[in-house]
Amino acid sequence: MKKGRVVVITGASAGVGRAGLEGARREVETCGGRALVLPADVADADAIEAAAAEVEKTFGPIDVWVNVAMASAFSPIKKMTAQEFKRHRSDLSRLRLRHARRPQRMLPRDHGAIIQVGSALAYRGIPLQAAYCASKHAIQGFCDSLRRELLHDGSKVRLTMVQMPALNTPQFGWVKSRLPHKAQPVPPIFQPEVAARAILFAS
Repeated sequence: MKKGRVVVITGASAGVGRAGLEGARREVETCGGRALVLPADVADADAIEAAAAEVEKTFGPIDVWVNVAMASAFSPIKKMTAQEFKRHRSDLSRLRLRHARRPQRMLPRDHGAIIQVGSALAYRGIPLQAAYCASKHAIQGFCDSLRRELLHDGSKVRLTMVQMPALNTPQFGWVKSRLPHKAQPVPPIFQPEVAARAILFAS
């Protein structure tokens, strides 16, 4: 990141977010800067808004906002419950809300970058991850709409969606699974630091 920029990374407890957070924190502290860790449930829009306010109170206006948080389930569609699909729809609604709120902080300043970390599954649905694929498709459509509105308004706020390949992250041990064997990414599998470098480039 350029010196002096204020960056927020959500979903930074593991995987891609952790790679970005730990790398950024070490770099900032090594150079004599400051890093702020604010535990918050990304499903709680008010908590995220409060965290954003705390960041700006501590460091000043946010320059880059990175959405990395995710939720998933490994299951055949026929075994998914209505409640599980509802949960994913709720997660998607909250993601939309976070997207909608970020420009509100940046638009008055006509400055900032929003980076949504997505997945190649935003373009191709695969078996056993229907809810995840549906949410990624929807977020891709949402980002396309928001990007076009920003372009129409001549805004200097930038929106980028970085679509991830298969990554070696703990998600395959975290998410609910009805599979007979332990799930893993479809090779080739990349380390999360590769994704973190792509996000850094996009910023």
